[in-house]
Amino acid sequence: MSHQPKLPLDVADASPSPIVDFWNETLAPKFVAFQHILEGGLSRHSENVMPLLDFRKGDRVLDVGCGFGDTAIAIAERVGREGSVVGLDCCEGFLNIARNRPEKALAPNVSFLNADAERGLGETEYDAVFSRFGTMFFVSPIAGLRSIRRALVPGGRFTHIVWR
Repeated sequence: MSHQPKLPLDVADASPSPIVDFWNETLAPKFVAFQHILEGGLSRHSENVMPLLDFRKGDRVLDVGCGFGDTAIAIAERVGREGSVVGLDCCEGFLNIARNRPEKALAPNVSFLNADAERGLGETEYDAVFSRFGTMFFVSPIAGLRSIRRALVPGGRFTHIVWR
């Protein structure tokens, strides 16, 4: 069963920010064209970190900036069918690929949502939040990280991979 976040109505109905428009109109087509290169290179980072993360059977996990969905699907295997993963991205082009990946058929506990993490993710929805190079693109890191904090249950875990 997929877990869908309960986004506040003002967030769910908000018009995209200029940066989201830029991602969708300018960057996403370029990223999609080079998906094989990007995903191959970025996966090396998450492959080193993923085994160290404490994902538990039954966890509800949010993957912020999930891109093409490979990390969300990998996390779904870790949380098992008892758990759920929501892959969130502001680029519909990325999410279309994520939703149609062949391995998605093996991960019925994953859903993908088009939303801007900086505008609110609901409250106490997730046991863990993961992001591979998603949070570093926040226009307002404070707003984005506060949104993530509010979305975590008390004691929830947050891991993000960013360039230093």
